[in-house]
Amino acid sequence: MNKMIRFFTALCLGTAATAASAGFVLPTTTYNHIAGSGQHTETRAYVGLNWKLGTSPGMPNVILGVRSVKVKTNDDLSNGADLSMQFTMVSGFQFDRVRLLGIGGTRDAFYGFGMGYNYGVRSWLFSGAAGLPYARLIGDYTLSNGLDGYFQIETLAKPKHYQDSQCVPISGTSGLYSDSACTTLYTPPT
Repeated sequence: MNKMIRFFTALCLGTAATAASAGFVLPTTTYNHIAGSGQHTETRAYVGLNWKLGTSPGMPNVILGVRSVKVKTNDDLSNGADLSMQFTMVSGFQFDRVRLLGIGGTRDAFYGFGMGYNYGVRSWLFSGAAGLPYARLIGDYTLSNGLDGYFQIETLAKPKHYQDSQCVPISGTSGLYSDSACTTLYTPPT
């Protein structure tokens, strides 16, 4: 029995040595970057409360909205839109105004400009906003009512970071990288 084990061990070692001297290598896994589109679109619904600036804090207005933005790999926002409806609770729950803003900026701070309609004074409005995650300042201007400013808190977090490319495994040695983070170039054995 010992002779048989020694024979198979010698056979395996001899085969491996022959394969290695002939230039054969064991299969390996390498990695390549797969490029993305450079941006992704993120759409989120949100609710919020806002208070009119310049008056004593009273009953807040209720905000229902949806924001859609394109997030680039450098964290810039582009081609964004924010549609919101504001409801007042001063004399019961009543629809007050609607806004549509174009959104730009970064993931950490954004701005918006647009227009809407104020149903309370029956007038078109021009609107601007600047914000951070979960909060914004809004200015609405109507010809009949002048400028109204608001401070708003909301459930809208900053958009998620977008990774443009990813490192994927390639079976064999055709990949450019030897590690799963795609940081070390693959060098074939000599």
